[in-house]
Amino acid sequence: MQFTNDLYYCLTRANAWEAVFRVRTSFGFTQTSTYGNIIIKQGTSDLILCPTLDKDRVFCYELARLDEQSVQPPERRVLLQG
Repeated sequence: MQFTNDLYYCLTRANAWEAVFRVRTSFGFTQTSTYGNIIIKQGTSDLILCPTLDKDRVFCYELARLDEQSVQPPERRVLLQG
């Protein structure tokens, strides 16, 4: 009976959206895992495709802080004018 009610609720929902997310982190952090009813586009680790997105969906991104000694700071370049 519960399955029938859940299926009816999902099929008669007022609206659902298609969405695309891109997860980006600050320097020193990395995304370790992604949980939820999603698809991660092949060839990328941060582009997340959500075929249906409604008020009942939950996504979780697990982030980790990298060891400061093993991470090189981003390269900075100075543009010379003149």
